[in-house]
Amino acid sequence: MVDSRGVVLTRVTSILNNGPGLFFDEGMGAIFDNSEAAVTASDLSRNQAPVMSNRGSLVTVSGSKLNDNSIDGPFSINLSILGISQSEMTGNGLCPQAISHSRTSVRGSTVSCAQDSFAIDDSRVGYTNSTVSAGADVIVQQNSVVTFLRTPVRTPFVFVSSGSTLEILGSTLDLVGDPDASAFVFAHSYLRSRVSALPDGTLVRSNVHGPVALEEFSDGYLTTADPIDSIFCVERSRVFLNHPTTGGTFGCE
Repeated sequence: MVDSRGVVLTRVTSILNNGPGLFFDEGMGAIFDNSEAAVTASDLSRNQAPVMSNRGSLVTVSGSKLNDNSIDGPFSINLSILGISQSEMTGNGLCPQAISHSRTSVRGSTVSCAQDSFAIDDSRVGYTNSTVSAGADVIVQQNSVVTFLRTPVRTPFVFVSSGSTLEILGSTLDLVGDPDASAFVFAHSYLRSRVSALPDGTLVRSNVHGPVALEEFSDGYLTTADPIDSIFCVERSRVFLNHPTTGGTFGCE
């Protein structure tokens, strides 16, 4: 869909699109280019990728299935916005992404993928009240932000670099990769882990399970009320704690 406004798509089925590649329209469940659209109660599964919000588009997807897409997951790119709520995104090649001044938000949804979730080039990916299982890495690069708000996430590795931020807010980050260091924060970047308040005022704690390494002028603001397994910082990096580590190790050089 190109240069369109106010489009509403309900109970659409767009499956088994397996063209010559993602850069050809045949491989996508839905493509929005410079458009505004709302997709509801639809099935965008078993394609090479489910949905792309491109070139200044504003797209929302709700109550839909975006499962088992072989190459990619849902993503926004080139100054676009993609919002997904109350949907399934399981068995995809990649988790949700945002690229080049774009925003992707996921709310109340289930996400699993074989490969990465990432935000690159002044972009943001946010998960709220969802569950995430990434088969590979969470990558945050070039002045970007990835936020997990009341969302448990399980992933082998986390890479945060070049002025970027990873936020763990009332969530649990389970790092299941290298036992020496599974989260790398470097090149003037930040890791922020802290409690989150529910509407009724209840505080939800954050947890980071696994080793964290901070390098090259990066900072870790670990204000969660639960213990961090281990933290190391080198090359003029810093860690700010409001409690001591418990059962782990802590050191800065």
